[in-house]
Amino acid sequence: MKRLKTALLCAAAVTLMSAPAKAESDFYFKPYVGAEYQHTVIDYATLEGIDFDDVFENNFNGGAIYLGARIHDHLGVEVGYNRTTEEDVNNVLGTGANTSLKLQSFTLDLLGYYPVDEAEKLELIGAVGLARTEAEAEIDATSIGFSSARGDETEIKLRLGAGAQYEFVQDWNLRVMVRWQDADFEDSADNAYIPITLQDANIGALIM
Repeated sequence: MKRLKTALLCAAAVTLMSAPAKAESDFYFKPYVGAEYQHTVIDYATLEGIDFDDVFENNFNGGAIYLGARIHDHLGVEVGYNRTTEEDVNNVLGTGANTSLKLQSFTLDLLGYYPVDEAEKLELIGAVGLARTEAEAEIDATSIGFSSARGDETEIKLRLGAGAQYEFVQDWNLRVMVRWQDADFEDSADNAYIPITLQDANIGALIM
């Protein structure tokens, strides 16, 4: 395995936010904590005639937890931890070999908010940040007389996001986000080189 491209779809978040301690200036501190369900879809590269969609699983479930704070009517910051399930493919390409892959990451984001309606219940969101992502892959070829190989590699890369949130009950918000992230992994599986692109789609509820 030398390269793969990854599209990551994530869904569902629940967030708890305290009442704002708003000063006379436009800046204040309004913390929150949350969790989200994730679904991941991966689009792999084709190399030397091999479609890696047939080598590694491309659908994953997972979850995330995060802490954040609204610091302005139009700004917020957020840190999070994301992890997918480990998914397997058996009898890869009819060879008898098996593979597995999972991802996890720590994230830091700056979020921008733009209210759409007069009541400011619906807001558009933009996000920019960093993700420290680890990919762990394994190839098990013992059934055909070869050894197994497992490795992991961590990269820190830029990630971008866009979406919206709606306050459906006081201090509770439903958020939908789409995110893009890039990572280049080396030595992830038996000295392989793996460029990855991650995209998140998040749906969640926030308690403000």
